[in-house]
Amino acid sequence: MSDLVTAIVPIYNVEKYLDACIQSLLAQTYPQLEILLVDDGATDASGALCEAWAQKDPRIRVLHKANGGLSDARNYGIARAKGDYLVFVDGDDRVKPTFIAELYQAISQQQADLALCSFELVDDSYQAYKDEILDAPDGLKDGHALLNRVLDDDGYKYVVAWNKIYRRDIFRQLLFEKGKTYEDEYMNFQLFWQYRKVVTLQTPLYQYVCRPDSITTSQMTPQKLWMKTQMQEERLAFYQDKDKSLYLKAAQVYCNWLVTCFKDSADLLDSKEKRCLQVRFRQVVKTLLQARVKTPLGLRCQNSLAYFSLPLAGRVKALVKRPSRK
Repeated sequence: MSDLVTAIVPIYNVEKYLDACIQSLLAQTYPQLEILLVDDGATDASGALCEAWAQKDPRIRVLHKANGGLSDARNYGIARAKGDYLVFVDGDDRVKPTFIAELYQAISQQQADLALCSFELVDDSYQAYKDEILDAPDGLKDGHALLNRVLDDDGYKYVVAWNKIYRRDIFRQLLFEKGKTYEDEYMNFQLFWQYRKVVTLQTPLYQYVCRPDSITTSQMTPQKLWMKTQMQEERLAFYQDKDKSLYLKAAQVYCNWLVTCFKDSADLLDSKEKRCLQVRFRQVVKTLLQARVKTPLGLRCQNSLAYFSLPLAGRVKALVKRPSRK
């Protein structure tokens, strides 16, 4: 008999998309399924829609709670899930019919710690416009390889929570951090470190809806900027005494992020904050110089300029990235 899998769906003001999300979960080919709809204090009709769906299918349980954000809703579901395995599905997204079946088969048959799948980026009418395909399984075998891949330019597709199946017991010691905008990144560098075996699927099984009012696509704010910066600093501290290669790669990502902050969001920083980031940049870039890390010429020039002036490096980066007129 197959293990029970719980699908945790955090829901906040997504009434336009919720029916399609729930329908896609009810259409799963995997038989042993529990669906937890976590109403995170929605102010639209989402809560009522959840209750209506629960009346139609016994696999659905509805949990209503005060608004606490995405991480809090996920943790609320984790604490009440009955499954041996967990998947997370955002309330405005959809999954393919074999999403859970294929992920479960991968993690169980190969006795892995984690399985993750490729996904489609779709518009709000569910028309796909880009496939995000993960690396082949032979190139991504364990947590260390996964952590290394997360630090690449397209690493976001490996760090998100919703294209994965997790063993339930991993959440006994680690949960999503409440109130964090970049909650997946905060948790996963600690989570992936523990994994000895990872399985990737190149078939796109998840449909991620890109909508302009979502948390991830909305405009940068001072709070989001500092949360992203804090996450990267915590990641550096985590790697510092554990893995030199990951630390140095994360250090370069951090330095590049600070230059990008001054390129795109300098107006969100006051003079004291700018001085603080300048000092921090110099501390981190020194570790790259001392380790004699080989970096592309463009990054070396950027780091050298930013060492003396992050604002100037940000302005230069903006000029370099500006599209040419034809």
